[in-house]
Amino acid sequence: MYFVNENKMVYLWQVEAHVKALKTLCKRKALHSKEAESLTSATDLKAIAPVLYAIITSGSSDRKSNRLPGAALPLKQIAPSMYIQAWLTMGKICLADGKLAKRYLPLFGQLMQTDCAALRNNIVVMMTDFCVLYCSGCYMSKITKCLRDTRELVRRQTFILLSRLLQSIYVK
Repeated sequence: MYFVNENKMVYLWQVEAHVKALKTLCKRKALHSKEAESLTSATDLKAIAPVLYAIITSGSSDRKSNRLPGAALPLKQIAPSMYIQAWLTMGKICLADGKLAKRYLPLFGQLMQTDCAALRNNIVVMMTDFCVLYCSGCYMSKITKCLRDTRELVRRQTFILLSRLLQSIYVK
């Protein structure tokens, strides 16, 4: 059974770990020290979200997105591990902050069609957590489509998570 208050405390604790991992990756992948400083200077959750948004939309064709300075290619091509970690960190922050979750949840729904299996797998985990915490059942059809994923890992993970989600609903 899921308890929202306990889960939010766990997510807040996990946010720190994910932010720390992302900062480490930023320092390693930065082209110069000023870029590393700009990517790692945010310490407040609300200040980190726009930086993460800039990281995950870098190189996109969206003219309105906040791009990273000098990022002509998508970060997912330049540094895939940093791109995946940025999404994970954004997900954990959204799980800890309901207002940010409402704002960024559609991005996670769109990302379930990405070509990166590791990222799809992580997104499925976050989307099921969103369903538990924020009753985001509107994305259930996208989650269940992952049962037909090309990668066995994603299919298996989706099956396990959906099973747990159903158990939490009916075992109250």
